[in-house]
Formats: sequence, C-alpha cells, structure tokens
Amino acid sequence: MKLLIIMASRGNPGGLIAVITSAMYLASGKHEIKIKIALDEDDFSYEECMSFICGFYPNVEFYKNRREPTLGAIINGLAKDEIADVYLPLTDRMLIQTVDWDDIIATASMHFYNALLWWNMPQSCIMPILTKKWYEASGQIFTEYFPFWFDDTWLAEINCFVHGNSGHAIPAALYRKPGGKTKRFHDIQFWMEFFISQRANRKLHAEKIAEKLRIPPADTANAIVNMKTRDGWWAQNWQIFEKEFGDPSPRSEDYCIAASAAALLLSGLKLSDELLHRISGGHGE
Repeated sequence: MKLLIIMASRGNPGGLIAVITSAMYLASGKHEIKIKIALDEDDFSYEECMSFICGFYPNVEFYKNRREPTLGAIINGLAKDEIADVYLPLTDRMLIQTVDWDDIIATASMHFYNALLWWNMPQSCIMPILTKKWYEASGQIFTEYFPFWFDDTWLAEINCFVHGNSGHAIPAALYRKPGGKTKRFHDIQFWMEFFISQRANRKLHAEKIAEKLRIPPADTANAIVNMKTRDGWWAQNWQIFEKEFGDPSPRSEDYCIAASAAALLLSGLKLSDELLHRISGGHGE
C-alpha cells in the first residue's frame, strides 16, 4: 500500500525532523511511505533542514509557496493529484509512537475502507486517517474555511452523518508535543459559532459522500444530540481554549482574509468577487 503523509510547517524545523524520524524509523517497511511538506516562501528557517532531511529520506518532498489564508487549502493542495491508498495529515508537533504503525493503518483501512479512521491520542486532540475511498468520495482532506486546525471535529461530524458514529480509533498512537501556541488562533468564540452554523452543510456533504460510497442512510438521532451537547460545552469553555492556545501576535492579513470570508458566510451574504479571488490564491488587486 501507499501511505501519504501531508504536513504544513512553519518556524519549527526541529519538530519537523522529529515527526519524520518517528514515522520512518517505526515503520514496518512493508508499505510505500511518501511525505509531502508545505513551507511558506517567506520562512527561511528550513534551508539546512531541507537538505538534511532529503539526504536521509529521499521519499520526502518539500513545496514552498505563498502563505495561504487557511491550512485546509494547503493540505488539500498537497493531496491533489497524488494517488495513495491512505492519506495522513499530520502537524510538526505530532510524534508517531507505535512500531509498525503503517502496517496497522494499512490493515485497518482494508477493513474500514468507507469510513474515517483516527489515531489513538492520549490528549484531547484528534487526528484523522482517510482511506482512498473516503478521500475520493469527499473530494478533499479538510475544508478551506479555517486558518488553524479545526477540521478534525468537522470530519467527525460528517462521519456521524454518514455512519451514525464518529469513526474508528485504531491501535496506532500519535503524541502531540505539549507547549507552543497555535498560529492564527484568534477569535475562538467566532469560529465556534461559525462551525455550529455550518452543520447543515456538513449534513449535505455527508449525503453526497454516502451516495458515492453506496451507503444507506444512517440513524443519526444520538449523534445529533451529542453534537448539540458539545455546542453547549464550547459555549461555556471557549475562553479556556483562547487563553491556552490563542496566538498572542497581531492578526495577520491572511488570517483576516479567512475570517472575512467566514463572517460573510455566517451572515448569509454572497462573497465578493475580490474576496473569492484572494481566497482562491489571488492578491485582490
């Protein structure tokens, strides 16, 4: 099987080396593993790191591009036109801990080929594993709304609408190194409200996925109750997230582009041609 690891990294070459090393040294050697990494063109902290990594791991590819407003757009771009059996988005703070993790994932993906899989993580954060069938039915890894990581819960809800549950955790452990601030993690209450407002779109997307996978409608009554319970929990705890993970730096232009687009969708207004152009990779001139 071919497993594709895709990551975006900024200002953390040491963490990136650690993630790649954990992946390659703990792999079984039974499967092809390719790693694609997106770097921002204005980030020069990886110059030595790139040659070092490529010297050890020829199956690692680096891509330097203009900084995108959202992380989902970066990850989707790395996955586009890359045929794999399993798609594995990671971050540069997540270390693989399980020997033969690739064989465990390959086996699980054959049994649960039409559903989402999840790494076993000791922390509260989660990270998805997408089979080829799921990726082809979905047409994307993540959405392209969020300037930071928020799509894990988005994907879990879509799987709930498709199957009636959030997916299957597998016995392959992923550990997120503690510390550090999540870049562009501002206005948490706004983004949580935006997430909740888009639930109907997730349901529509799930229906399209189920149709392509030829899966009958699932009983989602319990799942919807759980979603609404989580909504209430978020409403009470968003301040904690903002304090612990919030980005103390000023809001960047690319963050503001993503936030403006989300605000317009939240209000039900049509995106302007200029904003659409900028979100899709233009500069808005």
